Amino acid sequence: MLFEPAEYTSAAGFQYTVRSAAPEDAGAIAEFIKVMSTETEFLPWEYVEGMRCMEYVRGYIDQFSSDPRRMAITAWKGEDLIALYELTNFGNEKPVGHRCIIVPGVRRAYWGTGVAKTLFEALISEAIRLGYEQVEGNVDCDNRRSYGLLHKLGYMDYGICPRHDKLEDGSYHDVCRVIKWLDPEVEKLR
Repeated sequence: MLFEPAEYTSAAGFQYTVRSAAPEDAGAIAEFIKVMSTETEFLPWEYVEGMRCMEYVRGYIDQFSSDPRRMAITAWKGEDLIALYELTNFGNEKPVGHRCIIVPGVRRAYWGTGVAKTLFEALISEAIRLGYEQVEGNVDCDNRRSYGLLHKLGYMDYGICPRHDKLEDGSYHDVCRVIKWLDPEVEKLR
C-alpha cells in the first residue's frame, strides 16, 4: 500500500519528507542497510547478498507497494535517506489478520531527533486505518533506546524470547516482546 507523502519538522528543527519506498529508491535502500549495519547491532534487516542486488531490493519494495495491508516508508532529509520503516502483517489468514508489526530503522545521526517517534505514530495511524487491532514489536533486550520509545508510545511488555537472534560469533541476543492494542475499548482494560 502506498503512504501519502508528508512533510515534517523534527524536534531538532530540520525538515524531512516521509513517503512510500519507490523502485527508484532501491540503491539508496541497499546503501542505507549497508551503512546501518555498521551503526548499530540492533538493525532489523541484514545486509545479506540479496540486499546487494538492485533487482532483489526492487522486489522487496514491490511486495509492500502491491499489498493493500503492508507499507514500506522512507524518510528523506534532502537527498539523504534517514529512515526506513515497515508496517507488515502476520499473514492474511483470518486468525492473524488483526495483528501487525512495525519494523523501524533510523540512521544514527538522527537518533533523538523525534524522527523515530513521528514515523511510529504515522504507521500506528495507518494500522488503525487498515483495520488492525494490535501492533506488536520485538526489541533486543539490550536496546534500551528503542525499548523506552515503544513504552512512551503505549506498548507494553508481554514476554521475552531468550536466544532469539544468533550472531555470527555464536553469541545470542534475547528479545523483549511488546504489544499495543489499537482498539480503544481493549486499551481501557489495561
